[in-house]
Amino acid sequence: MFELTHIIWIAFVLFVGAFTQGAVSFGLGLVAIPLLVLGDIPLPDAIAIMLVTMLFVNTFSCCCYRKHIHWKTVTPVLIFHLIGLPFGVGTLFFIENFDPNIAKAVVGVFVLIAVGVQWLFKIKPQDHLNMAWGYGAGFTSGYVEGLVGMGSPPMVLYVMAHKWNLDRMRTTIWTVFLSDVIPLLLLLWFSFGDQIVHAVFIGVLLFPITLLGTRIGHKAGHQLGEDRLRMVAYCILVALGVISICLPLAKWTHHALLA
Repeated sequence: MFELTHIIWIAFVLFVGAFTQGAVSFGLGLVAIPLLVLGDIPLPDAIAIMLVTMLFVNTFSCCCYRKHIHWKTVTPVLIFHLIGLPFGVGTLFFIENFDPNIAKAVVGVFVLIAVGVQWLFKIKPQDHLNMAWGYGAGFTSGYVEGLVGMGSPPMVLYVMAHKWNLDRMRTTIWTVFLSDVIPLLLLLWFSFGDQIVHAVFIGVLLFPITLLGTRIGHKAGHQLGEDRLRMVAYCILVALGVISICLPLAKWTHHALLA
């Protein structure tokens, strides 16, 4: 069960994550998961709380911008995203029994590599990409989402590689990650039991906080524009990639000093 201090911290984190998601179309997991774990929330619980928040945030966002969803592009990416989920949860189950901090560090490295590749090779937005990139982005994002609840980097890099307008980029990411909420919650419940039920309850309880953050984020996002959106997206990815690496290192160092 969660203590009052945990619930207050979770509410703050979900507001910040929902604001980021509403503004730049992603960032809920990237922001919320490291911060929740920092507040001593177990990783499976943190993912479940984030998923419930994502259910509310992305449903609200997709309803508001449903005319901009390009189903022909989204559907195959979405399918491969769902295929990757059980593989990620299976890996999480084994890592959680060994050392959950390993997953955080691995994802942090992955985020930095992904952004580095984008910058190093100066991949410019194009009108069309081979659909194989969509399949790869979908499966990879699904695997990482199931593993640590932060599957947006591959999807962000994929949509940023297209010459799409702001609303199409945002709705593509929202739709893909909305599709995985229920399947991923069921997989987590099957793997980790009743602790996931408690986490889901907290996520539902804090729905008004996430809705407020989303509405404010939507307004802020329209002030950014497409070019600024790209820059903010990459900056968030780099910052949170570094955080995901540094937090486990800090914990390992702390334990080593106490030993």
